[in-house]
Amino acid sequence: MEIMDEKPRKRVRRRGRGRWVVFGACLFVFLCLLASYVLRTSAYLAARLAPKLEALGERVGGSFSFERIHAMGLTGIVLEGVRFDPRMADGEALGGFEFASVTVYPDMLGMFVGDLNASSIEVRGLRGDVIWGKGPHGHEQWLSQLRGQFESERALGEGKGDTAGLGRVPEIHCIDCRLGVVSEGQSFRIDVPWQTLRLAEDGGEGVGAAFSGEWMQICGGVGAEEEACAEFLLAKVRMLGGGLWVEQCWLRGAKWRGVVLEQLSLSGIFLLRNSEGRDFISIEAGELSVQIEETSVLSHLSGTFALVFERLELLRERISNRWGYGVTVRDGGSWAKLFGGYDSVRRVLAVSLESHGLDFARFGQQADFSKHVSLLAFPVDGQVNLVADLAQETYHLNVDVHLRDAHVYAPAIARDPLEGIRASMAFAAGYDAASRTMWLDEARGSVGEIGVQASFSRSGGEKGEREVNASIEVKGEAGAFVASLPKGFAPALAGYVLEGPYRLAFGLHYRENSLDELSLTADFDLDSVKTVTFDPRSNFELLKTNDFLVRIHAATVPKSIGPRDSQWVTFSKLPHEVAYAFVASEDGKFFSHGGMDLRAIRGSLIANLKAERVVRGGSTISQQVVKNLFLNHDKTLSRKFQEAFLTWQMEKTLPKIRIFELYLNLAHFAKDIYGIREAAAFYFSKPVSQISLREALFLASILPNPIIFGKQYAQNELSSSRIQKMINVGNALRATNRISASAWEAALPLIREGKISDRPKPVADW
Repeated sequence: MEIMDEKPRKRVRRRGRGRWVVFGACLFVFLCLLASYVLRTSAYLAARLAPKLEALGERVGGSFSFERIHAMGLTGIVLEGVRFDPRMADGEALGGFEFASVTVYPDMLGMFVGDLNASSIEVRGLRGDVIWGKGPHGHEQWLSQLRGQFESERALGEGKGDTAGLGRVPEIHCIDCRLGVVSEGQSFRIDVPWQTLRLAEDGGEGVGAAFSGEWMQICGGVGAEEEACAEFLLAKVRMLGGGLWVEQCWLRGAKWRGVVLEQLSLSGIFLLRNSEGRDFISIEAGELSVQIEETSVLSHLSGTFALVFERLELLRERISNRWGYGVTVRDGGSWAKLFGGYDSVRRVLAVSLESHGLDFARFGQQADFSKHVSLLAFPVDGQVNLVADLAQETYHLNVDVHLRDAHVYAPAIARDPLEGIRASMAFAAGYDAASRTMWLDEARGSVGEIGVQASFSRSGGEKGEREVNASIEVKGEAGAFVASLPKGFAPALAGYVLEGPYRLAFGLHYRENSLDELSLTADFDLDSVKTVTFDPRSNFELLKTNDFLVRIHAATVPKSIGPRDSQWVTFSKLPHEVAYAFVASEDGKFFSHGGMDLRAIRGSLIANLKAERVVRGGSTISQQVVKNLFLNHDKTLSRKFQEAFLTWQMEKTLPKIRIFELYLNLAHFAKDIYGIREAAAFYFSKPVSQISLREALFLASILPNPIIFGKQYAQNELSSSRIQKMINVGNALRATNRISASAWEAALPLIREGKISDRPKPVADW
């Protein structure tokens, strides 16, 4: 027997088995390639995908079609010229959507077992319009039935590990996609071009969508309005619990009629539409920046405004078509809430604003409307409620608010910013647009310790037939009066110390068609008020003496004048015609009123109401003295308030004769010409004691604007209005026997001819 070595035999057997393995592998690869070739032919792919597309079309309420199909790469399937046509439940076709191409990527195993369900899909060149409306071509009903299908499938999928009742959700990439949202009739359109959209299952929490992180554009227009565009960006989108959740959203660049949305940033957005007929939107936080251009419809509010809020909610009940809304703004420990509702059937709007110390100035600090008002600090406590019945055109407003240390700059109120404002107001007001009725009732408020009560009403009817009633009452303790005023409002009163109770009340009543019967009442209870200390800048006790000088700062070269000055003219040295002419021209009740002439104020009100603008003031001689002595000529509420206070102080302290002397010695008659003595020398080259009746009437008539009227006289062009003013004052003096009949008969013809004086006209640089 031959003995052989077993090791070579084993090597031969192993070598033979290796050849079969290689052969089998090659055969397998060949068969795979053959199967891949067969499975990836256009005919096979079309045959396999056609029923799936048909089933998908039925599922989403429409039909899919494509022009060509071919394989790409190892498992890619490309459909070109794809179109989806949604259909109504009755089979009626609607406007469709076109895709340049749709590339489906099944997994490798799916290719061999015939399961072409995609693990990912790439969509390119989506074009189409979603037509919003319920008409024959609108998509609204189709979207509604699609949503119903989704909810039913989602309900079937609950508890089966299916996050949305839709089976496996592929990842979808949408590249160069543009989807339009159009209302029926093309009255409104929005085009949204997407750079990239990915749709995929999101951690078992629902179906989510994430955008590529690039800014997208949204464009549209309403009616004949110019098309406007804006950019927006979404960070993440998910469908949760039948709702839609957006992690972050930004919008910028929107512009409409001069209002520019610089940026809107929203986070934590949740949208829900449930089967109970409710739509709900909740936003956790947001920042808004808006710029209003000077050319916009809101030009009087031009500037930049910023708003930061922490909670916004919007609720709509679809059946009743009612809306509810709420927004919360917080800044540290301060907050404000705006909430309310709107019934679109009854057309009733309700708005409520509640604030707890929130500084509203922070929302408009960049606004450039400070020429009207600028809020530097405006912390508010309280509540404002508005109910507007838009159908009946009635509006009801209730306000109960308090300001704590507010700072405001309002040039119409005061030259300087107002600081330390402590104020409150509470009132109910209403307006009926149909009857044009307006009312303000139960109005009460305070500025510091100064209490205020007011009421106002205007009856309905056509313009000219309405009746107006108004009243205001101010009262308090005088000791707290000056301290209650905001800093910057009345600087000339800062040094005053008062004591005692006070009360001021005013009433107004008139009918627009009979303004001459206007009724104005005033009730001043100031007898118990005592002045403990004068402000050093307005020490009226010193003005009672002859040991003072008054500095005139309005002149080019400052001047000073006083009773001991040679230029000072005492009342006793004035010709009677001069004193009578100025009193009759400027303030007929000067020697009988207490500083304010209610009759003159009433006349000014009537004239201004008739002209529907300010054409006449009501200042007395006393008020003009105060203005020339201590204040300026600003047309502000602050100046008028200080003028009234100081006039009251002056009338309490000084005799009328001294007030009149101050008036005539400080009055402005021409450029750098102050006082009756300088006026007599400038215009007529004579001393005051020699002024004639005609010359006195002329000087009294030009005081409203001595530069203009004085220049007219010097150039022999005195206006007819000035001549008539002289005649009117002369007639008043004659009617009260202030001048003799012979003196007036001699002066009147010369005045009518414009012959004011026998002296040469002044020559000056006007």
